[in-house]
Amino acid sequence: MTANTTSSAQTLQNYLDQGLRGMWYPVLASWEVGNNPVGITRLEQQIVLWRDAQGAIHALEDRCPHRGARLSMGWNLGDRIACWYHGVEVGGDGEVKDVPAVDRCPLVGQKCLRSYPAQEAHGAVFLYFGVTADEAPPELIFPQELADEAAYSNFLCTASWDCNYQYALENVMDPMHGTYLHSSSHSMAEGDRKADMALEPTDSGFIFKKNGQIGVNFDWVEFGNSGAYWMRLSIPYKQRFGRAATSGSSAWWCRKTRITAGYSSGVSAR
Repeated sequence: MTANTTSSAQTLQNYLDQGLRGMWYPVLASWEVGNNPVGITRLEQQIVLWRDAQGAIHALEDRCPHRGARLSMGWNLGDRIACWYHGVEVGGDGEVKDVPAVDRCPLVGQKCLRSYPAQEAHGAVFLYFGVTADEAPPELIFPQELADEAAYSNFLCTASWDCNYQYALENVMDPMHGTYLHSSSHSMAEGDRKADMALEPTDSGFIFKKNGQIGVNFDWVEFGNSGAYWMRLSIPYKQRFGRAATSGSSAWWCRKTRITAGYSSGVSAR
């Protein structure tokens, strides 16, 4: 391997480690963003979020354009946020609106910070991480179990895994580990302990499944892209638990945070 190919491989790995751009990512549960500014780090980006008077969420680089202080330590002024250091006010669009300590400051009117398109849905806050700062986000389409509220009930749960998100994705994309690792913890002891696996293309991605065994254990998982990357799976309850036969989840991963929307229905999702 030459020095150039080694450098290219390292650059690609760094890009993958930080998270792919051009996608929507869930970054927080909705209840985690109140009146006070909230600072987070996602995809290696420091971001501040806050709600305006109408409850809409704004998201910016968490950096004052004056001296680089964290805006998340400042004040919520509704459609703008004020830095705690010198009171510099920045709007949700990243433009400096006022520098109260100085008359006719040349920063006023300049777009100095990156803003992130924000959308709330199903109890979560999604931000769009574009390849460039000014690109328009695509429509965010949700899996059936979240979109069809008449057929499915759902709830939101969050967890933090102390690992790179790629390991978390690989773990959930592996149905075979369930019958071993989770045989006693998640009622996954039933069915065969070996299987031939198959890959089935879908309109939004693919399904990785066990041939000849469906509806017995953790037998399949789907990976999809509908503006955000997500995974879907179902785990049947043991038959002695009764007729509410299926539970499952649709999950998104953002670096350092996993957000999962669990769902349940009397009918298997697949």
